[in-house]
Amino acid sequence: MDKREDILQAALELFAERGYHGTAVSLIAEKAKVGSGTIYRYFQDKEQLVNELYRYWKTEVAKAVKEDLADNLPLRTLFHETWSRWVEFAMKNRAAYSFLIAHHHAPYLDQASVAINEKIHGEYRIFFEIGRQEQIIKDINPELIMAIVTGIFSEMMREYWAGHLQLTPELIDQAEEACWHAIRR
Repeated sequence: MDKREDILQAALELFAERGYHGTAVSLIAEKAKVGSGTIYRYFQDKEQLVNELYRYWKTEVAKAVKEDLADNLPLRTLFHETWSRWVEFAMKNRAAYSFLIAHHHAPYLDQASVAINEKIHGEYRIFFEIGRQEQIIKDINPELIMAIVTGIFSEMMREYWAGHLQLTPELIDQAEEACWHAIRR
């Protein structure tokens, strides 16, 4: 890796573990094995760094979940496939997913980060709105539906990473099924 990549990786791990405010630039530099001044050659400030990471990983999770996913599948099948891909991404990219959870509604996200988040969430809103129109999904606010699903998913992953849950295929299926039952008519 080059210095820029070392900085991004160190920042990702620290932001995921310690949060934005708990991560000083000097800690990032130490973990990346560069001088603090080197960070400022690549990034204007810590805020630019966190936003670049947010946009990159938000885009990566969206690609992982949606890439080559057929649009013409039944809604329940789409939900299952999306859930499975989401689990796979989170399992392979713990620091990235933890980072995204921790920084999702952060006040330091810039307009570009907010726009990417809104675009991706807009696509999920459409999915749930279609389900509502087809009377497959409950007639409740799509934002609430997304909060229910992402809340269950994110907490499942946190409990797994904390050592309180063993993520067996059976448990993953049970969580998915519980989410589906929470939102379906």
